[in-house]
Amino acid sequence: MVVEVAYAAHKGTRLPAAFDFNQLDPRYQSLGQDLNTRVTNPFFGLVPTGTLSVATVARGQLLRPYPQYLSVTNNNPSRWQNAANAIYHSMTVRAEKRFTYGIDFVAAYTRGKVIDEATARIFGVNLAVTPQNNYNLRAERALSEGDVRNRFVLNHTVDLPFGRGKKIGANAPRALDLLVGGWSASGQLTLVSGFPLALASTGNSGVFSGRLRPNTTGSSTELTGPIQQRPNRFFDTSQFSIPAAFTFGNLGRTLNVRGPGMGAYDIALSKRFLMREPVSILFRAAAFNLTNTPFFGGANKPFCNPGQALGNPDFGVISAARNERQFQFSLKVQW
Repeated sequence: MVVEVAYAAHKGTRLPAAFDFNQLDPRYQSLGQDLNTRVTNPFFGLVPTGTLSVATVARGQLLRPYPQYLSVTNNNPSRWQNAANAIYHSMTVRAEKRFTYGIDFVAAYTRGKVIDEATARIFGVNLAVTPQNNYNLRAERALSEGDVRNRFVLNHTVDLPFGRGKKIGANAPRALDLLVGGWSASGQLTLVSGFPLALASTGNSGVFSGRLRPNTTGSSTELTGPIQQRPNRFFDTSQFSIPAAFTFGNLGRTLNVRGPGMGAYDIALSKRFLMREPVSILFRAAAFNLTNTPFFGGANKPFCNPGQALGNPDFGVISAARNERQFQFSLKVQW
């Protein structure tokens, strides 16, 4: 038996982040409705179509850093701004046992924490969103959307004790040994805690920000009980409200509530039949998600999270949609 305990940390600087460089300076929020006042458009006749092609335009448009454009973004991954930072700490406990009585296993548990100012991708999925306020990137610092607090993985292989030379049926006839002997079971158990929720809100900040967050009362929004009993209210949605016009929401980038965790146990039974040197046949029967544990997630939402946009009908709604139990059988001839 080998047991290891390890600590790991990473510091990231100048990491990619998405921006709209044409956001209006928040100091102009004090103008309120005057930002919507129609004034003479200096670009009239120069722009053939769209908002800037008419004789008048909202005053707020002309106060933007680049008033001749509606937006100046770097949402293309190849053009993300290297302006974010991140820090990661983790502890890993790993235990390994080599074959003893036909048993072999490796178990690993990791507890970690990631804090950053922007999350670009998780598992190849583009999650880059512009900050609520480009002029205050420090306000974006929070738990990462990709933070996994707990992860446990167990891989095992067991030679079943049946057949000739084993504890059970050591002197079994050849025909019986052909049926029950030589089987092995291998499997993997994976348990992963959920990802932090990153809420958004409808509304109007007045400064053309790419993302608006809701206001929160400051009370805990975490609800308890089985997910099956609260699919339409995964967290306490009553604690949030749409910000008043020409203001930002007071909620941080991520919430102290996580989406549901994920868990699955896959197992495979296999046996090799020796036909005649050097020919053999490998039979394998596998079950994926043997326990048929549901995979909860909002409609078209990755990472098991519910709807996270206040003002949308699916806010706080979650459903079980994927990861049903599957069986697979295979035969492989080797020579």
